[in-house]
Amino acid sequence: MIAGGESGTWKQFVSDSLNLSDTIEVAIWDLWIRNSQNARKDGWSYHPWHFAQNFLDNYFAEGSEVDVWVGDALESAKSRIKEFRHAT
Repeated sequence: MIAGGESGTWKQFVSDSLNLSDTIEVAIWDLWIRNSQNARKDGWSYHPWHFAQNFLDNYFAEGSEVDVWVGDALESAKSRIKEFRHAT
């Protein structure tokens, strides 16, 4: 049970409380993977703190396209996540 007597996972509670989409977890994972890869290519380590700050800055920016899926972007993101999980 979650605070207030609600049932479900903490992720579902947060998602419902903040009115997040059903694909927000895909968006978060995909951004983490892509940003981490870019950082490695540039020779530095992408710390979770960097990600959290970048995510918040971009998610709440006016006109944000975080969690906006055009064309086959959602399927591409899911594929990247699957590859990442398989490699680790």
